[in-house]
Amino acid sequence: MSIPLHLLLGNSQENVADSSDSKANQAEGETSDILMANQFFRSILDNLPNPVFVKDAESFKFIYLNAAAEKATGYSLEDLSGKTAFQIYTKELAEYYNQTDSELIVTGGPIEIETELRKTKNNTLKIFKTTKSLICDGNNIRRYILENCEDVTFDKIESDEADTGEFVFSKLFYSSPIAIAMIGVEENTYIDVNASFEEFTGYSADELLHKKIENVSLWSDLSVLRELIEISKVNMNIDNQELNLTKKDGSERTALVSFEYIVSDDAPSWVILTAIDITERKESDERMRIALEKQKDLNVLKHRFIHMISHEFRTPLTSIMLSSDLLRRYSDNWTVEEKAKHFDRIQSTVLSMTHLLENVLTVDKLESDKYEFSIELLELNPFCKSVIRNIEITNKLERPIQYNFVTTNEEIYLDETLVAHILTNLLSNAVKYSTPEKDIVLNVEVNSDEAIFIVKDFGIGIPKEDIQNLFETFYRASNITTTAGYGLGLGIVKKCIELHKGTIQVESQENMGTTFIIKLPNSPPAQ
Repeated sequence: MSIPLHLLLGNSQENVADSSDSKANQAEGETSDILMANQFFRSILDNLPNPVFVKDAESFKFIYLNAAAEKATGYSLEDLSGKTAFQIYTKELAEYYNQTDSELIVTGGPIEIETELRKTKNNTLKIFKTTKSLICDGNNIRRYILENCEDVTFDKIESDEADTGEFVFSKLFYSSPIAIAMIGVEENTYIDVNASFEEFTGYSADELLHKKIENVSLWSDLSVLRELIEISKVNMNIDNQELNLTKKDGSERTALVSFEYIVSDDAPSWVILTAIDITERKESDERMRIALEKQKDLNVLKHRFIHMISHEFRTPLTSIMLSSDLLRRYSDNWTVEEKAKHFDRIQSTVLSMTHLLENVLTVDKLESDKYEFSIELLELNPFCKSVIRNIEITNKLERPIQYNFVTTNEEIYLDETLVAHILTNLLSNAVKYSTPEKDIVLNVEVNSDEAIFIVKDFGIGIPKEDIQNLFETFYRASNITTTAGYGLGLGIVKKCIELHKGTIQVESQENMGTTFIIKLPNSPPAQ
């Protein structure tokens, strides 16, 4: 293509300067002719019906685009001039565009591209049929890349043989009322977002694009988001995961998020993330749940007590009857060990039933405010040792409970019965939901202001979503399947702490264990 280099480009001052340097003695009239020719060729390019782009062959920076290119893409010369594709588009798109530029430099071209996707300034995609040519100077040095394009978007869409999937997707992506983001999986970087995602999060596309997910304070738990992205790479898609996020204005929202993994042969893979705002729905569900809970009257609660007791007592009573009957019929022929086995079964069953009855009576007293709260001086260290010993004997523990007691104050005033309920229930749960080889720890610290009890186990843990309901009567965590229980113990613990005007804190992780931190104020009774 034999277009003079200084006439092709649009910077007349630079061309004049180059002309002046190279032909310092040229007549003023010749310079005027060059300027007129330059303007003439620019006028020709601007009046061409097809988009034309010019890039520097070394840096791949845009130098020029004609009027048709501005109209087709929405970008002006000011938008593109002096910039590379990486400064304008996403990393993935820039690599896609630069791939053929690099090929052209190596081969010398020209290169014809039947279907080239072009992203416009307003985030739509068009199809161009593009011819790329390499422009050399008089010394045959590669200087510029000329891109002569034809907008064939509508031709492709209307053609029966055309693959219109990209455009259908583009239409759905940018106009969808559902918030959608594209995330490159190599570096977890935002590739693109639609208007609904911008509206939902409060972040503009400029604030998200090219940024890693951890560099935008959007998702509440990045580790969960990363894990879901990794899982989607294996399963190809994940549906309807609840994730919390914080909008730009600081408001907290809950989204129902799905992931679709997209694999590309000639570009980095990416994930399509769709998010539906379900905050109001969850709040409505919670309000409904609370309203329903408040509607439960005493008769319903009594029915649950009666049903539970009748159900839980039937099996142990049957066990006692069976063992006692066997002892009566066959004990004369049994060994001491055989007899002891059945006596132990009767004894442990009676203790279990007694414990349940005690818990039921305790719940009744605490819930009906019949309990007489009594503060007295308590020798806490020997008291704790006694509770621990009872737990170890009752549960026949092979590993003793680890106990640590630290005090800076010898006098502590608490309700002995309530503290016994707190420690017994928490330590019993620690034993119940841990395997025998796992440690169970009780740390006690006493100072002039309060007594601090820390009960720690390394058992099955508590799911995060269950912790807020953990102290409700009859409530049991969702990961408890085969372990027997009634959902009474932690409700008793909370009520005992409330009567002391104390606090309880729960720290737990599934399969890692649970820690309860109880603080009871040291308040001597008024004289």
